[in-house]
Amino acid sequence: MDKSVTAVVIQGLAEHKDTLGSPLCPCRHYDDKEAEVAQGFWNCPCVPMRERKECHCACARDATTRRTNRAGFESCDERSLVY
Repeated sequence: MDKSVTAVVIQGLAEHKDTLGSPLCPCRHYDDKEAEVAQGFWNCPCVPMRERKECHCACARDATTRRTNRAGFESCDERSLVY
């Protein structure tokens, strides 16, 4: 996994938390970020991550299995995100 990509994702989540009040996924384009925050689907951890353990950004996955590893993500996990 390219850790520079993970760093950009974490930075984007932190910026969205500061500017929007919620860690909106920075890997997607939104016509209206405020509306997306209110809807909550792409607020990190997003609905696919919460329901199916699928991380769109691929930073919350184990590098070996390419599946979510709740016990210890390789680089980006909910403990490192700014909520």
